[in-house]
Amino acid sequence: MKAIIKRNLPLNVKYNLIDKKYISLVDGFGCTCDNCGKLIANIATVKNDNNDIFNIGFDCLETLLLNNNLLNGKSITEYQNFKSCLPSYIKKSKELKETIINTNLQNLNKIVSIEVDANDFLNEVNYWNGKTDKNGKIISSKQYFTFYYIFENGKKYNSNFKMSNDINVNDFISTIQSITNLKVLIN
Repeated sequence: MKAIIKRNLPLNVKYNLIDKKYISLVDGFGCTCDNCGKLIANIATVKNDNNDIFNIGFDCLETLLLNNNLLNGKSITEYQNFKSCLPSYIKKSKELKETIINTNLQNLNKIVSIEVDANDFLNEVNYWNGKTDKNGKIISSKQYFTFYYIFENGKKYNSNFKMSNDINVNDFISTIQSITNLKVLIN
């Protein structure tokens, strides 16, 4: 069991989780935790009842979760899902960044943004992993996350990633924006 250690943020205050994101330290970004003062890339933004906003690391968020049991608006399950999916979000975002860099080096027409239809992702055809349930229904473990590269001249090029079903589209898009430094347009 994680020990509750009091730092800068008082533990007798209820905090609301309002955002969570990854910001790459390699690119010189990130920030320090308002609770413990350590440099953080995995950032949880919380707000107290006085509407004071704090950026804290996931370790400090766990301490607050233990203390608050549930942060208003976000459950422990949502936090744990983000934490477990984050390595996949980072990996796919870095692959995307590498593709963009290589494409922009080879072409006069540069990629300037990415367009995503979040509803399209939710309805996308599932990737079949070869498994079926006892009734013969296909069990899928992955979905396609589809998007468009937007070039300077306005042309679009369709692409996709295979992702696990437990992806949170908004969290993934936030990670993409952070790593690629491109604007992500959401339809």
